[in-house]
Amino acid sequence: EDKCGLVIGSRGSKIREIQQDTGATVDVGSRDSAVDGYITISLTGDQEACDAAEHIIKELISESQNVEKAEKPPPSEVMEVPIDMTRRIIGPMGATIRDIQERTNTQIEIARRATAVDGAVRLSITGHPEDAAAARQCVQDILEEANSPAHIMMIEERFCGLIIGGRGSKIRALQDNTGATIKIDKK
Repeated sequence: EDKCGLVIGSRGSKIREIQQDTGATVDVGSRDSAVDGYITISLTGDQEACDAAEHIIKELISESQNVEKAEKPPPSEVMEVPIDMTRRIIGPMGATIRDIQERTNTQIEIARRATAVDGAVRLSITGHPEDAAAARQCVQDILEEANSPAHIMMIEERFCGLIIGGRGSKIRALQDNTGATIKIDKK
């Protein structure tokens, strides 16, 4: 599942390249359809084209795994964080997590929401132990700050739809851009 981006490439560039080079049509299933961490890739075309495309895809994945084994040390710190706090840790457009990674010289990975157990997901921090400890403290500071008292404001009921937006799009955008958790009580 985590190798989809290798096959698709930036804006679909790799998948187009594979299709042009082999003549096969490559269709990568969505991450939502993953089963046990595996996504279906359908290859359409004559046998030779499909074989060539399959070879290229397997080669891409193999090269990626070799690089990961050589370059990616095991996480120095692992912690569980509440699902509802992941947006705050990531920050608007990833700014908060990038800032922590840059300041502490670490790599931080947050597991997908679908992997949550008892409302929490795994957060892994990779780097030198001192740097990882500093990154962990930054994350803990964010979590503690979030547990501070909520800011409550009153709005007219007729504006609720305006804030929520179509299918919740506006409220999600507000939360993503601000890092705040917004709850509307419709009592």
